[in-house]
Amino acid sequence: MKILNVAAIVAAAALSACAFSQGRPGGPPGGPGGPGGFGGGRGRMTPQEQADRTVQMLTPLLGLTPAQAAKVKAIVLKNALEIKKIRDGQEAQIKKVLTPDQIKKMASMPRPGAGGRGGPGGGGGMRRGG
Repeated sequence: MKILNVAAIVAAAALSACAFSQGRPGGPPGGPGGPGGFGGGRGRMTPQEQADRTVQMLTPLLGLTPAQAAKVKAIVLKNALEIKKIRDGQEAQIKKVLTPDQIKKMASMPRPGAGGRGGPGGGGGMRRGG
């Protein structure tokens, strides 16, 4: 039972890291892909930042040992890199079917899920107890 609880917390943390990666209001413009990409150049956390943030969050919550923290970081980093590759590939595929004007419009759109907590694309965060 304890293993299931830890697994659920790790999964929730990984999803939280993905949610945080959707956009960084006030963060540096550009991010992976540079300015002018889909989302108007709004920055995303890098896969490395996602892994670091997840480990920083989980270490005190779960009392991770340094060895566990390193393994969790490797898992999150691997998954974040795969997600980035998929996201970048999708954007490239979409751009192939758009006109130059449509690509400009897409670049000025906010990224999906980039709204603040509870804003557009956000569900207000995870809630405890139901």
